[in-house]
Amino acid sequence: MITLAERQRGQSSIPPLCNGDRLSMEEFIRRSDLHPEIKKAELIDGEVYIADGCSATHESGSGPAGEWTPPLYNGDELSLEEFERRWSFHPEIKKAELIDGVVYLEMTVSDFHAAANALVNLWLGVYWSTRTHLVRVYDIATMRLADGQNVQPDSMLRYLAGTSTIERSIVVGPPELVVEIASSSFGRDLGPKKDRYRDAGVAEYVVWQEFENRLDWFVIEDGEYRALAPDDAGIIESRVFPGLRLPVQALLEFDAQTVVAAIAPLAK
Repeated sequence: MITLAERQRGQSSIPPLCNGDRLSMEEFIRRSDLHPEIKKAELIDGEVYIADGCSATHESGSGPAGEWTPPLYNGDELSLEEFERRWSFHPEIKKAELIDGVVYLEMTVSDFHAAANALVNLWLGVYWSTRTHLVRVYDIATMRLADGQNVQPDSMLRYLAGTSTIERSIVVGPPELVVEIASSSFGRDLGPKKDRYRDAGVAEYVVWQEFENRLDWFVIEDGEYRALAPDDAGIIESRVFPGLRLPVQALLEFDAQTVVAAIAPLAK
């Protein structure tokens, strides 16, 4: 069992996994344990494969003069500029957020979180497929808010000509709808992130809570988030995206067919 102190020491002295490394299974597991920021790594026939991993020409953590740039750690207190600088030199870090000046990393993704996020993306994706010239769906995209927050919602839906823009592959400004799967991040998703989304003007914020298996859909009214209640049929409909309807109980039961069928077609 790797202790926190060992992990912190290891992250500064043990190299991360990089594409093309030739490693034993034991060394692969050791490096994985000491670098939990690496979200997806595979060892196939003794060779490491990582999506967007470090390479021979830009090794993880190496700056322009070859100096070592430390990775991001949970609890780091950083400016937005330093947060983005460190992240740019550590592409192995898949999900990192800066909220109120504090760094948060997701260390593990549970099977519930993975399946729930896939279902949410299916729901939003079907809506997108009927309105491709108007909206776009994003999965764990980086979003920069005006007050110096840098977050990665599990899913978001935005109008192409709406309240946010794309600058250097980052969503800048508030998208119209954000969805979070609240598992290990429960306290953050319903605490500081909710406050920051509200302050930034995210019109609708949906939170699917794993441990209570419930869904909250918040809309801004008079500067505050208010939870919407399902109608008599158990459906909540977006106030911002016409036809984006969600049968809440079907979602909680992972009934994908019913969830997708509830989306209203685009009016002619």
